[in-house]
Amino acid sequence: MTRLARTLSLLVFVAVVGGGGGLTSGCAGCASGSDPGSPDLYAGSTADVVISQVYGGGGNSGATFTNDYVELFNRSAGSVTITGWSVQYASSTGSSWSKVNLSGTIPAGGYYLISLASGTSGAALPTPNATGSIAMSASSGKVALVTNQTLLTCGSSACLPNASIRDLVGYGSANQAEGGAPTATLSATTAAVRAGAGCTDTDNNKADFAATAPAPRNAASAPTSCGTTPPPDAGVPPDATSTGDGTPTRLPCTSTFGSAMTATFGRLDGYLVSIVNPAPTGSGMRSW
Repeated sequence: MTRLARTLSLLVFVAVVGGGGGLTSGCAGCASGSDPGSPDLYAGSTADVVISQVYGGGGNSGATFTNDYVELFNRSAGSVTITGWSVQYASSTGSSWSKVNLSGTIPAGGYYLISLASGTSGAALPTPNATGSIAMSASSGKVALVTNQTLLTCGSSACLPNASIRDLVGYGSANQAEGGAPTATLSATTAAVRAGAGCTDTDNNKADFAATAPAPRNAASAPTSCGTTPPPDAGVPPDATSTGDGTPTRLPCTSTFGSAMTATFGRLDGYLVSIVNPAPTGSGMRSW
């Protein structure tokens, strides 16, 4: 997933309340009646659909499968509609792209298989969710997942950054790749397979993919959860007036806290996160 496809705009103010007491604070500039049911305030991203496998050796002598293929994976916790998107391919150093138009929706943790050019050797793929006639190189090339159906023109020029490219995989000797590092060279018996069943995404093709036996999955395959629910806040170490950290809570915006903070920091938006620390009665509030 390209970094332009990520959203990382979260601002958190943390307070610790002793004795399980309550707190009514907030931020200036928040809309009246901010909804406490809004998305949880955790540092994170909107990483969703990625290219999870690339196989260009289909039908070649000794091939594992008769068709080239590209596999997509939805690593998010919600369904993603890909109607109007495309998967595109260019040679390792080329700037002439071919495409397969996509349609449908990929559920959370689901896979989507795109069958491409075929040959005479190998086993049949599982039922594909989209088909095309692109003949990919078995060893080196580049594949892009694009959020429109306009052919790319990059290759001799840089493909990234590009807000329309949701994911880019360069393999073998490709001159374009996420992180500037393509995957290993592939063959008739190896595919570029994303680690973690598709969940791993560090924006570096070499780190995220292994050249291993192809194992295509389609919409009928069992879903994989990437554990996208953030872990609970660990809180802060207990001190002389507390006995440990409690469960993180989130309070909606009001104006009192925000008015004071805005004078120092400017406009504030979001929620105040509090961590309750059980402590002896009357210990009061601990802050930093």
